Amino acid sequence: MSEGWVKLHRKFYSGPIASQPPHYREIFIYLVTNANHKDNMCSGTLIRRGQLFTSYLDVCEKLHWYMGSKKEKYQKHHVAKAMNWLRRTKTITTTKTTRGLIVTICNYDIYQQENFTQDTPKTHQGNNQVTPESHSSSTINKNEKNDNNVKNDKIINTYNGDFDFFISDFNQITGKRFRGDRKSKTQLNARISEGFTLDEIKTAIQNCKADKFHIENPNYLTPEFITRTDKLLKYLNATPKTEKRQNQNQSQPQGRISKIIQAGIEARQNIGNIVIDLS
Repeated sequence: MSEGWVKLHRKFYSGPIASQPPHYREIFIYLVTNANHKDNMCSGTLIRRGQLFTSYLDVCEKLHWYMGSKKEKYQKHHVAKAMNWLRRTKTITTTKTTRGLIVTICNYDIYQQENFTQDTPKTHQGNNQVTPESHSSSTINKNEKNDNNVKNDKIINTYNGDFDFFISDFNQITGKRFRGDRKSKTQLNARISEGFTLDEIKTAIQNCKADKFHIENPNYLTPEFITRTDKLLKYLNATPKTEKRQNQNQSQPQGRISKIIQAGIEARQNIGNIVIDLS
């Protein structure tokens, strides 16, 4: 939708999304501004008001930017993480198709009507009938009770986005073939809710794998182990011992070589100072 306008509440940046990475907000705004303002057919499929047909790769392409002459864009996993978070917080819902996703903006009809106020009666018959009371100021705002529900067992059982990326990175770094378990999934969700990112967890895995103890005892490094708070903090901030040892080994030969060279120079100087009396 290239024409018209959409509404964005002033409290948008004080809601839960405000504490997420910037591309979460950019992707959400992209979805809202490209959703249909009225029902429309797309390749034989009815896309209703408040919905759009897209894909992760399409979002990556549409949100590209330039650094000088170099074209930059988000990677697929960036979009996947943002969309997973939006689904978890009941901000959007998605339906898979053979060619992409149908994304539904929750409460689109409530907040995009022309004369909306917070006192607007609950008479909407849109694609998602959620009352304004559950969204105090904007589509993205949740009350504290709903925000806490993200952490319940039901979400842990059904949400796999971040965990799938975590297990994939873990197996790629360690060369293992873990599929994960409930405990490591629960711990991962807890660490993410505490503010850790997948990139930080990946760094901790790399540092842990390079540690001398774990080189000698590789079985201790598991998804459950690295997602414990104390272990994650330890290896996130650690410099691998093997790296230190390698640096020391590299510096020692250089020291010996420099001493040999210096000794040779001094020997040549001493030879030059020798005076032989043949008289």
